[in-house]
Amino acid sequence: MEEFKVARAVERRMKAQGLNPKSLSKKAGLNETFVRDLLEGRSRNPRTDSLEKLAKALGCAMGDLTGDRPNSATQLHSNRARAEEDHLSVARIDELDVRAAAGPGQNIDSEAKIGEWQLPRELVKIATHSPVERIKILTIVGDSMEPTYKPTEKVMVDTGDVRPSPPGIFVVWDGLGFVVKRVEFLPHSDPPRVKITSDNPKYMAYERVLDEAYVQGRVLGKWLWV
Repeated sequence: MEEFKVARAVERRMKAQGLNPKSLSKKAGLNETFVRDLLEGRSRNPRTDSLEKLAKALGCAMGDLTGDRPNSATQLHSNRARAEEDHLSVARIDELDVRAAAGPGQNIDSEAKIGEWQLPRELVKIATHSPVERIKILTIVGDSMEPTYKPTEKVMVDTGDVRPSPPGIFVVWDGLGFVVKRVEFLPHSDPPRVKITSDNPKYMAYERVLDEAYVQGRVLGKWLWV
């Protein structure tokens, strides 16, 4: 390591960012004397961890200060590790087109994929314990759930949760297509029956045997611009 080269690299970046030895040392969590000694050529073989702190404070890699560059194999490994970390932290959720469903009993997972949403995986975990692959994004069609859900709004659906206990808002097959409705299990019914209602009062509630309601998944929430 050439101390002069390091000192000039630190000095250039300090000037570009409007820093001085005092402000840089404070930002890096280092003693001001260390920074001044480095800049004035009095520091011999500065500690690696101190240089890493300087580099971080200056918004660069330590190799940018020392002139040392990782070899291609090391860089490739680092890039792969970073890509794997990003993949694990991001939930990729399919957006489906449910406006052209094929027929009774159609499974929502078989609908055409028209996009992909990327959300923080930890955010999705707050809403459900289902695997990310079971979460889908759908677009509201029709006004039966107004004012709660309006046409063209995007909703997130957990297709791994198809049991209306507790009651909630679900995607169901109504005989012509997939719709969003409130679904409530009727206690002690045999065979099990559910009541299906709309938030818009102009639509009548109706009942179905659970197996014939074709519940496709629980609505977790909607995307809302404010």
